[in-house]
Amino acid sequence: MYNKNKTSKLLKWVAWISVILSIIAGIVLGQNEFNGFQWSLALPVMMNGIVAGLLLLGVAEIIRLVQDIKNETVGPD
Repeated sequence: MYNKNKTSKLLKWVAWISVILSIIAGIVLGQNEFNGFQWSLALPVMMNGIVAGLLLLGVAEIIRLVQDIKNETVGPD
């Protein structure tokens, strides 16, 4: 089915941007010129962003599925 739901598309983009930016932020935060790379600083930032992004992807998929059900039962907008 063709996905016309703008909310679902927007949430998917925000989720992927969140995942990518959290990985970049974790790498930047983990850099330390004295001790090298510190995973103890980088990993929590990365994991929080990835989990938040995956949750947003899940919500976007639920919205898309509800829209598909609505389109099948009532008809498209």
